[in-house]
Amino acid sequence: MTPRRLWLAPTLIAALWLPACDDAPLGPSQVTSDSLRVVATVNPTFVSAGDSLRIGAVFHNALDRPMTLRFGMGCPFFLEVVAESTDTRVPLLGTGYPSTVGSSLTIPARDSLVALRDVSVRIDGSRVPPGRYLARLDFTNGLWALEAPFTVRD
Repeated sequence: MTPRRLWLAPTLIAALWLPACDDAPLGPSQVTSDSLRVVATVNPTFVSAGDSLRIGAVFHNALDRPMTLRFGMGCPFFLEVVAESTDTRVPLLGTGYPSTVGSSLTIPARDSLVALRDVSVRIDGSRVPPGRYLARLDFTNGLWALEAPFTVRD
């Protein structure tokens, strides 16, 4: 089946710091249980400075019935990009924190839902240095924090 797409508008993003949402451990690119698999995605994985990419999550429902996931914010995840070599945050356009309260996603039985954010490989109009970067998705339900790598080329 074709995954349903949920586009998360960059206008939902504001600089809002919520320490309670920052406690989940980071690291894997996916989490799996008997009923749900969540995979962090970056497309494309090789970009040039100034290009755009899509960072998101694919939610796979393994149940024979619909599944509803609830989140503490309007967006399912906070998004941050860091330089892999230094773990330094890189404030790309389109990353940040959602500002609306509460949301939910309903995934049909044995189907998938995709939540995406469009990100520009620019920092306030400046070029991003070449190198490897990690997209960090910290989910606002407090359960998952995933990473997905990408590379910026000259």
